[in-house]
Amino acid sequence: MKLYSDITHFQEALPRKVSNLQSAIRNKILADFNKKGINITLEMYLVLRCLWEKDGRNQQEISDILYRDKASLTNLIDNLEKRNLVERVQNQIDKRNKNIFLTDEGRAIKDSVVPVILSLLSDIENSVSEKDLETTIRVLDTLFHQLK
Repeated sequence: MKLYSDITHFQEALPRKVSNLQSAIRNKILADFNKKGINITLEMYLVLRCLWEKDGRNQQEISDILYRDKASLTNLIDNLEKRNLVERVQNQIDKRNKNIFLTDEGRAIKDSVVPVILSLLSDIENSVSEKDLETTIRVLDTLFHQLK
């Protein structure tokens, strides 16, 4: 059984719903960051999260993890540097590359940011059944890998 009988309905449904959810999550995170006085964007958070998991990654590694092109990360990293959250250090093996390291402030902001993210994830998990959430994640993963 097909949920959508023609392509028009499908085009209006799935991409729009995924986009709407992404926007709602982004807006909620930014509002919560703002309430807590955390002055970073969602994109900056994603870069910081990569570094909290493994400090000293290079820009290509971060790009691969976030599925973004390397060039688009340059401005993000520049802004994180201006806020004294990260620093670029020349790679000792390949002088053409720079590794991105957290500053003390970049490590410290984690204590403010992580509770905001965990609270949102908890709200999402508590809004639907565990089975529905697992199914949703499985379906989204399947679609992502199909399109990748």
